[in-house]
Formats: sequence, structure tokens, C-alpha cells
Amino acid sequence: MYTQKMLDIFKNPQNAGGLQGATAVSRYVDETYGDVIKFYLKANLETDVIEQARFKTMGGVVAIAASSLVTELVTNLPLKDAEEIDEGNLLEVFGQVPQEKFCVLSSVIASLKEAIAECYEKKEEEKVEKIKKAKK
Repeated sequence: MYTQKMLDIFKNPQNAGGLQGATAVSRYVDETYGDVIKFYLKANLETDVIEQARFKTMGGVVAIAASSLVTELVTNLPLKDAEEIDEGNLLEVFGQVPQEKFCVLSSVIASLKEAIAECYEKKEEEKVEKIKKAKK
């Protein structure tokens, strides 16, 4: 049912917990299974690099393992590269997931995309603030 790699990550997840000073926090609820997936990203908005990523996920094996894996994949990655991560990248590591649980991978990716979008929003807000200060 689950691959050994997925079970290993589930049993020893990396980067679990919140993150003080996060640039972005996403919250996504998987409609099918009710998993709640939150990502915390700390990004350097000057360089657009994700410096830290953490997660809090209430869910099953796939949700927790995928959330942990995502944090490892995006750490030290430019936002634009992190945006390209998809279910295929997770499957490359896991090998497979039960077909009925594939939607959980999609939910984890959706939560990641929300957090990345929030990073871009914060960057735009900072630009606006700099412009306002420069005009004073």
C-alpha cells in the first residue's frame, strides 16, 4: 500500500512545527479526507530564496510524509523553482501512492502554492512601502 520511503518519512518527518517570523503561512483543507495542511515559509524577499520551510499537518501517512518532503525540497530554493514542484516530484521520491490518495498529494501542493503566492504578495507590499517612503 505505502512504499518504504513514504513510511520512513512519515515515521521521522523533518521540519514539523511552526516557524517564528515566517514570511508566509498557508492553510489548506483536503476536501476528500479532511487533512489540514499548513506550510510556513521564511523567504528572503531580496533574493527570492526560501530560507526555511516548516509544516503542521493533521492527517494520514500521505499528508504528513508529503508535507515533510515538500519542506525538504523547497528549502534554499528560489520561489520560481519552488513553484514548479508538483505531484510528480513527490512521486519520484515515494515511488507510488495508493491511487485513492493521489488527491492528498494535490492538496499538499496546493498548500505550498498558497504559501509561495503569499511570499510574492509580501514582496509587492514591501515594494509599495519603499516607494511610499522614497516619496516622503
